[in-house]
Amino acid sequence: MQLSVIYHASALPPGGCGVAIGFFDGVHVGHREIIRRLVRGCAELGLKSVVMTFEPHPSETLRPGCSIERLTSLDQKTALIAELGVDYVFVRCFDRELAAQEPKVFVEKVLLGELNAKHVWVGFNFTFGHRASGRAEDLGPLLAQHGVGVAIVEPVVRDGVVVSSTTIRALIKSGSVDQAEKLLGKPFQISGSVQSGDGRGRELGFPTANIAWPSQIVKPRHGVYVVMVDWGEGARLGVANFGPRPTFRSIRELLEVHVIGGARTLYGEELTVSFLKWVRAQKAFRDESALIEQVKQDISFAQQLNQEKFTHPLRYGRIKQ
Repeated sequence: MQLSVIYHASALPPGGCGVAIGFFDGVHVGHREIIRRLVRGCAELGLKSVVMTFEPHPSETLRPGCSIERLTSLDQKTALIAELGVDYVFVRCFDRELAAQEPKVFVEKVLLGELNAKHVWVGFNFTFGHRASGRAEDLGPLLAQHGVGVAIVEPVVRDGVVVSSTTIRALIKSGSVDQAEKLLGKPFQISGSVQSGDGRGRELGFPTANIAWPSQIVKPRHGVYVVMVDWGEGARLGVANFGPRPTFRSIRELLEVHVIGGARTLYGEELTVSFLKWVRAQKAFRDESALIEQVKQDISFAQQLNQEKFTHPLRYGRIKQ
């Protein structure tokens, strides 16, 4: 069955279901473990599998005007969840009414009432109810009296680090996108339409595709990165600069992507850019010849890295933004 994204629980099939609950930003390897156990458990129990996530982010409801930097858009998140074989993603509106519910009320009204849950899977750090007063371990007693089981998935650790969306955001903001990839399970990606620029890159011999950074998505450290680029024709190696352009005294933040060996103009194309490795910080060059020489070095570095490490280009395929 193909994944169905629903916004009302009434769209779920009758008879009950298995449910995994969480915001699941980034759908990192810890989230994937929860969802895999959901899918496996539902197959054993003969239930449809449902991932319940929320929109907007709870903090945006609780603190009006707050904007949370996300690892994935909602479309990206549902696409990643679909890869894991889930039947439904239920996008539950996180409003003030939901935020005010006591843990017992949340269990009875949402899990049992709206979803008719027969088994529930959550991560070890799951919280619910008013002021996040309910903990993962509180679900068992609340649901047991209704004959509903709970599975709490222990933390996933990579290189001694507990995987979390918070840790991944911090890595990306520091430029450590290769370390973030280990925790995400795939590279950090953004997508956007190519905009017309001032043509400076083409004049220098390195044409770039310019993309405005997607709103709400966490921004990486300013600098130059090795990237993979896809516009529906397969992933291609590239180098990208994110941030202002100090050599040309531009303060506007922009993602400029040069596809190595690329020839045709990409204006209007929807590009997915996968960040693989931070190369260097931005700097102002004394003249265009110095900039050209540095870009050549960046490209050489990317090509060498590609030969040494990036042997599975298909995993850098596009995800809709």
